[in-house]
Amino acid sequence: MLFEIKKTIFIYGIILICILISVFSIFGRFETDSLKQEMKKTVESKELISYFDDIYYYKVESLAKKMVYVAKNLVFDNADYNSQSILPVGEVYSKDGEIVNYSAGRSIYNPKKYELTFESDVIISTKNLIVTSNKAKYHTEEEIMTNWGNVKSDVTDEKNGDKIIVFSDEVVSRPYKKTSKFSGDVHGYIKRKKIYEERINFKSQQLLLDLNAYTAELITDVYLQKGGLEARAKRGEIYLDNYNKNLKYYVLYDDVKMLEKLTLKNGTSFVRTGFAEKVEGIVSEDKVILSGNPKVFQVEDVIKGNRITLRENSEVIEIDDAITNFILK
Repeated sequence: MLFEIKKTIFIYGIILICILISVFSIFGRFETDSLKQEMKKTVESKELISYFDDIYYYKVESLAKKMVYVAKNLVFDNADYNSQSILPVGEVYSKDGEIVNYSAGRSIYNPKKYELTFESDVIISTKNLIVTSNKAKYHTEEEIMTNWGNVKSDVTDEKNGDKIIVFSDEVVSRPYKKTSKFSGDVHGYIKRKKIYEERINFKSQQLLLDLNAYTAELITDVYLQKGGLEARAKRGEIYLDNYNKNLKYYVLYDDVKMLEKLTLKNGTSFVRTGFAEKVEGIVSEDKVILSGNPKVFQVEDVIKGNRITLRENSEVIEIDDAITNFILK
């Protein structure tokens, strides 16, 4: 009886050992296969990625320059042809042969989407434009540039040499068409080429700049300041080419409120305020014209009329209504 029990235990032991060997064999083969697959993927991945140092890339299309690309390091993806680079510096050429220069801490070039994306210490410039920002994107076919994050734009009016400095959250530019749309906390100033001519400070939520038409359109929460004169409105326009002409240089529209601090030759100082639906500034003549239910408060006087003309830093006021035209001093 005892012998039969030992024999049974021995047989079951042999069976158990066989089962364990089979199980370990299966799992071992599974792990080996998994490891092989992982190694295969790693090899394939390495084959898809190329690494380069001290890159100089030159692209030509139809015998015309298209792009020059210099970088400290470059990683090229052979699958989708994207490339990432460190400290890129280069040039992109327009269809007309004009140049966009760029530099950044890092960039990605996607040839399928015709996009260059930049990050960190971005500087992009053209003949009359320099933009610095945290990030940027340039579409090489559509020739559209977008900058965002602490954007500063330095625009030069080639015709009269004026400098237009604009700070914003974002700007979308067509450099070769000389148009830009600034958005988000827009503020800046127009600096005249001649030092003795006063600069214009401005603020708005949006600014549309067109150097072909020499206009700057201010949209929403508009603020304008020149010398002692400040004005607020819903919308405004600046005609960049009219500073020294007998034409309006700026126009403000809708619920315009203006304030001017005057200091007369005799030393007297006071604040003059005005309200109107439209205010025009003729800078060459130091004139400010209010129309659309205009009203001016000067010291103890309240002046109303169809049209009121003020002289900057002068207490002289011209009032024009349907019946009379006279000058108040």
